[in-house]
Amino acid sequence: MKKLALALISVVFCVAGAQFAHAQIGIYGQLDATHDQAVDAWYKGFTLGVYNGFLNVGPIHAGLDLRGSYQTGSNYRFRNFLVGPRLQVRPPVLSLNPYIQGEIGFGGSRYAGSSSTATHYSNKLQYGVIGGLETTVLPRVDLRLPEISYLRMSAISSTPNAPKVNLFGIGIGLVVRLP
Repeated sequence: MKKLALALISVVFCVAGAQFAHAQIGIYGQLDATHDQAVDAWYKGFTLGVYNGFLNVGPIHAGLDLRGSYQTGSNYRFRNFLVGPRLQVRPPVLSLNPYIQGEIGFGGSRYAGSSSTATHYSNKLQYGVIGGLETTVLPRVDLRLPEISYLRMSAISSTPNAPKVNLFGIGIGLVVRLP
């Protein structure tokens, strides 16, 4: 019985190791628009990121995503840096590949108007869910259309019981998958 268990564990590690050896790395850039409910502003800008799909089982790819954004609008500047798990399904018969990500990190906004106060970035905890669709347009190049995001940011104010900020976003972009 111990030999059978040892053999089974060995097979599992060999299969998992082979999956890790075929990790898929993707580098992406996209244009974004994000609505900040706290100041009723739309920020427009870009996101750059990279993901590593290190666990591939059939059409399911799991990995890690790392991204940073910079956006401006309505006299505000907004930035964030997020990291989190990523899950994508690449069905063999469809050209659309849905994905979902859970993200956590930090970010904040800065008033860029004429006020002498509030001119610094207020880096706060951010967390949320991002999802979208990708479709292959060239071998190793995907079009990301659209990506939808819902993020929550710690309260910008330092007053007690200040509400958290909801951020809703939409974006389009390109992904280059490395060999």
